[in-house]
Amino acid sequence: FFEAQRSGHLPPNNRIPWRSHSALRDGEDHGIDLSGGYYNDGGYVKYGFPMAFTTTQLAWSLLEFRNAYLASHQIPHIMNAIKWATDYFIKCHVSEFEFYGQVSNKDIDDEYWGRPEDFTGSRPSYKITQSNPGSDLAAETAAALAASAIVFNNTASNYSSILLHHARQLFDFAQNYTGAYHESIPQAETNYKSWSGYWDELSWAAAWLYKATGESRYLTKSMYYLENNPDRSRITTFSWDDKRAGATFLLAQITNDTLVGVSAFCDAQQPGSGPAYTPKGLLYISEWGPNRHAANVGFLCLLAAKIGISRDFYQSFAYRQLSYILGNGGRSYVVGFGNNPPDRPFHRASSCPPAPALCTWDNKDSNGPNPQVLTGAMVAGPDRWDTFTNDRSDSKHNSVAIDFNSALQALAAGILEIQVTGQTFSEPNPEELLASISETFSVRHDYGEVLRKSLLFYEAQRSGKLPANNRVLWRKSAFVDDRGLNGEDLSGGYFDAGDYVKFNLPMAFTTTVLSWGVLAYTDAYNATDQLAHAHSAIKWATDYFIKCHVKKYEYYAQVGEGVIDHLLWRSPPRNSTRHRRAFKLTTTSPGTEVVAETAAAMAAASVVFRSVNPSYSEELIRHARDLYDFGNNYREVYHRSIRDVQNFYRSYSGYKDELAWAASWLYFATEEQEFLTDAQAKYNEFNLDNRKPAGFHWDDKTAGVQLLLAQMTSDPKFNRSVEQFCDRFLPGGDFPYTPKGLVFIQEWGVLRHAAGVAFICMGAANLGVKPEIYRDFAKRQIHYMLGDSGLGSYVIGYGPSPPTRPHHR
Repeated sequence: FFEAQRSGHLPPNNRIPWRSHSALRDGEDHGIDLSGGYYNDGGYVKYGFPMAFTTTQLAWSLLEFRNAYLASHQIPHIMNAIKWATDYFIKCHVSEFEFYGQVSNKDIDDEYWGRPEDFTGSRPSYKITQSNPGSDLAAETAAALAASAIVFNNTASNYSSILLHHARQLFDFAQNYTGAYHESIPQAETNYKSWSGYWDELSWAAAWLYKATGESRYLTKSMYYLENNPDRSRITTFSWDDKRAGATFLLAQITNDTLVGVSAFCDAQQPGSGPAYTPKGLLYISEWGPNRHAANVGFLCLLAAKIGISRDFYQSFAYRQLSYILGNGGRSYVVGFGNNPPDRPFHRASSCPPAPALCTWDNKDSNGPNPQVLTGAMVAGPDRWDTFTNDRSDSKHNSVAIDFNSALQALAAGILEIQVTGQTFSEPNPEELLASISETFSVRHDYGEVLRKSLLFYEAQRSGKLPANNRVLWRKSAFVDDRGLNGEDLSGGYFDAGDYVKFNLPMAFTTTVLSWGVLAYTDAYNATDQLAHAHSAIKWATDYFIKCHVKKYEYYAQVGEGVIDHLLWRSPPRNSTRHRRAFKLTTTSPGTEVVAETAAAMAAASVVFRSVNPSYSEELIRHARDLYDFGNNYREVYHRSIRDVQNFYRSYSGYKDELAWAASWLYFATEEQEFLTDAQAKYNEFNLDNRKPAGFHWDDKTAGVQLLLAQMTSDPKFNRSVEQFCDRFLPGGDFPYTPKGLVFIQEWGVLRHAAGVAFICMGAANLGVKPEIYRDFAKRQIHYMLGDSGLGSYVIGYGPSPPTRPHHR
């Protein structure tokens, strides 16, 4: 059920086939990422207050009844359920005294009946601050994070430390800036007003912080807030609103000083002691969610029994409450479980037919069962006389909520713990357990395998005479007789796409970025044993560029004709039956973009080979200098000199970005100040700071220039430019997203564009610019490409359901 309630970007191990990514732009109204967390009930508001209580209770149940989770093999699932919430709370805690406590609101929810994946309206977010505090919300979240820190302490100690850090800050926020959260977030008042005040949460949070840290100051505070709580009304329940009973029980476990309060609470819940019961035996505390209240009381009384108070009596009481909920009263109240379970819960997503069929208010009003089974959900329950109508329109009795299920789960775990008493269970292997806990971004991918297969693709694209160590066995030498206008050897290089033209502008850009990736992430290539293959991929291109650069101001920029090539579908021949046309740039027919990009490629590659092949590195630098001079002194867009390229790689952005790009790389390679001065002068002259590039790709290198200058100069203006660039591609920015999370920049090569932007934003993160946000964005993009969308991988030979029919001759 908790997996069915997930909001945000779902991991590939999602077990609910009718749910997918949703609300990926939460937080966009404040320029932050608030995706994730749980939808509270059958709608799509994320109420932080009950979500935090739910998380605390889930963690408490695992800590108290671990054998139950071991016996049922649910340890990884309960830890993932907890972490789905705590990851979200970390996002919500944007600064020490600033916490987002709600996304969307009841009014928006009341206007929509459909899938969360299909919702396109606004989802405003609401926060508490020093001037608009919310002690109850902040303290409950502190309790959730502290309890969860204990859960993760032995499995993911670094993550546990992060949780504890946030818990401490939120507790300080709660006690130093006091106030009821619904007064600061009035949009929560209708459904989740904090009726009991905030003293109970302060005591509760302090107790959990004491358990997590062992620091006596928290114990002192917990007892103070419990004993001096101005709410002296009788404690009748334990819920998202009132934690007085929870704090009493927690302190009893810690100190043995509140045992009287524990027994008094449980004794007061027994038949004949005051509370109502249905004729068939359900403790009936409230007409709103009676099953939840009965389960919560049963859970606490199991804890009382565990510390030796009226053990058999309280265990029997708890068992009777669980048995009623599971069917002993005549029917089950848990969807998909037991005798005659409910099948029409008040739940928008599960009421919808399989996508892509429309889901509207008609589905709410339909008479049949929900098309999607909301497995495991506990509905609110019967009326005072055990009457229950299995009817979606009766939301009072058929509603579901995450705090309902945390109550059910805690009680069920407690009863199962009793049933397996005396049995021994093995703990999961720590490494396997850690691997099974979903990361914030998703499950782990084998990036080494991704690198290996990507580099194999370059070998499949080779033109010319192939080496003996060629690993793509179905490829043979091809077009070994490519010649220039004067018979120059132009064999080698790469075929551009699924055909056989060699377009030097995208080939040079590819080489520059390959080199940049090797320089930026050398350790990754070394760790995966792919560095040598990366060097070979780069050198296959630079060897060809050297052949193409026949004189200082003469450069062959294309071999083959796109129009002719597209008329044929064949394997590449070893020797062409007709001479393939070669296109040369000269002083009278220049092409600044392609020669400047090739200069950048040569300069970047020279750094790659500096330590492994110094003489080759020097040769590359010589060509880079000459090519840069050529491009700088004879300026013209290259597609005017090479008409054939206009339909394939026309330079829409002009040559200004390439000139600044090449100068930047020449400074990177030589450390000669004149190149940096030139790069910065061109950056200013061409007004690149005010460009708004729609990505980073073969045509537009503006973002690359900004990042490279930011890395080399530490000038904050370049950092700001890169930040502005990346922010435009985040959810809520200038570009749309597909329903499953890919930033959709341009319909042609959409994955290429997303990857290019993600590469730049990873570089920005490495400079300390919004590192968590940009790395999260980058990982989400590559994980989409590798198959986490649920639609399959987009990389041939890797991941789930990869493509097998590429457009490739």
